[in-house]
Amino acid sequence: MMKLLLQTEGKLLLNHFRSSKKQAYATVGFSTLFIALIVYFLSKGVWRIAPSLSFELMSSLFSYSCLLLIGMLVLMGIPQVFKNLYSSLDLSFLFTLPIPTKQLFWVKYIKSFLSTPLIMFFLFYIPFIVYGIRVHTNFLFYIISFAVLLSTVVIGLSLCYLLNLILVQLIPAQRANELMTAMSALSGVIVYVLFQLPNFSSNGAPFEKAIAGLPLFPTWTPFHWASIAITSSAKGSVHAFVPALSIMVLAFLSILLSSSLVEKGFRTGWVRLSEGKGKKRAKISSSKKYKVHHPIMVIGLTDWKNIKRDLREWLVFMPFVFFLIFPTVGFLKSGATLENLISYKDNVWVGVQVFFLFFYALFNGSMSASSIAREAETASLIKSLPISSWQLALGKLWISWLLPFILLSTIEIVLGLFIHWSALQIIGGILLKGILTVGISSIGIWLGTIGAKHNPNNPQNRLTFGVSILLAILAYVYLFIALIPFALLNLPPSFKVFADELAGSGFIGFIAGLASGLLSFKMAYPAIAYLIGIALIIIFSGGIAFLMLKLSTTRLKKGIRVAKVHSGSTLGRQSYKKSL
Repeated sequence: MMKLLLQTEGKLLLNHFRSSKKQAYATVGFSTLFIALIVYFLSKGVWRIAPSLSFELMSSLFSYSCLLLIGMLVLMGIPQVFKNLYSSLDLSFLFTLPIPTKQLFWVKYIKSFLSTPLIMFFLFYIPFIVYGIRVHTNFLFYIISFAVLLSTVVIGLSLCYLLNLILVQLIPAQRANELMTAMSALSGVIVYVLFQLPNFSSNGAPFEKAIAGLPLFPTWTPFHWASIAITSSAKGSVHAFVPALSIMVLAFLSILLSSSLVEKGFRTGWVRLSEGKGKKRAKISSSKKYKVHHPIMVIGLTDWKNIKRDLREWLVFMPFVFFLIFPTVGFLKSGATLENLISYKDNVWVGVQVFFLFFYALFNGSMSASSIAREAETASLIKSLPISSWQLALGKLWISWLLPFILLSTIEIVLGLFIHWSALQIIGGILLKGILTVGISSIGIWLGTIGAKHNPNNPQNRLTFGVSILLAILAYVYLFIALIPFALLNLPPSFKVFADELAGSGFIGFIAGLASGLLSFKMAYPAIAYLIGIALIIIFSGGIAFLMLKLSTTRLKKGIRVAKVHSGSTLGRQSYKKSL
């Protein structure tokens, strides 16, 4: 039966590619090219530095490579495995057939393995082959490294399945929407703990231990077994077989452990989640008073209600949570004190402003782009309402800009009170970032009208792959240009000495020279410099916002295409619907 199921999956995948539109082929081609470039640059770097690396140092790098491989699989695999196990549309049909649950589970497992884990395996194994060829290792190296990396991939994938099968039994069924949020948060926590293992295992710094040729992990960890197996095989030593077999046995045990929870975690978990997706009918109070708002306000408030009721919408802020918590933990562990920050509060203020702008570029664009795809189901209703495309774009813009602004500004105010920033620094920094980020949100609105994608089971992913890449590029190009007047306002004159030392040829030298010239002008004409900086920020952000909104309204008037994803179906189909 498993053979028949796998053959069916293969035929469905083949038919999916045959029926795909040109945009899907372009996405696959772009992704393949991107992965090939990563492999090329990694292999080129390994080829250059391999002869200068000792076997002891390579042992530490091999163990860290296995840690990195498992960490990346867990980070990307836990949410994907959850959708594969519990969001597939074919399960409602397959569970009615006389097929054992474990066979369905193994088909899902194999299907998961043939996607991201297999790509990650080759992403690591090809540089290993390049290293072996460059330093003329024993032929045993290629066999052992293949077995060790493959076992590591199996361990990482089994860990993703095991965590999903356990967690689905702990969270109530009525919180099914929040389960995806919990999975993503859990994957981030696990990856952070994994990468802290070298710090937990000893008092020495991991980099210093690696340079000294000392093991990064205790001898009982599978990462140490992997490094011993690969390093010994490179020398042609028979000592490679025992640790290699140990990690292969561990991979086999991880598969058995994850499959032991199939009956209760897979079928029963799917039933519980399916039953818990029903929505409670809200009670309507006859005494409630309703106010008539401006259409722009109504559109924004409607988006806010949609975001508020579904925690999955807030996954866009997940990277910031990790970047905020984990550096704080590292700062406390380093022995530094709050007095150290206060003594350099002006320099810390500049760094924090750039740090927050980086995350504004990450959040604002994606939130505003998602707001267009959010209306895929109600497109016909919106078109019949007496509102203009300009009002629709403005309504989407203000709410998608306001939510990140309130969240990050609150954090900045609390941080400023602890570090003893002046009121002018706190208010000025918030206002400047508020003005600059309007332009980023407007870029997101425009790209949302180009590549909107509606996925009811994955609401935080509302852009097609190519457009999401374009959004990231444009957001940071915008941020780079905006940092020029921002630096004119905020960089202290003392920074000029450092900028003069770096000024020269190359991109960094150009940036340093530009900063030095701006600081010279600021020192000579401080009042004029501040006025010019503020004017440039307002003109640049306002101009970009007006241009992007103008382009957005043009597309909204003509009508846009929203890719509707039937998430989890075996075909992975996308039907494109003319909307808005």
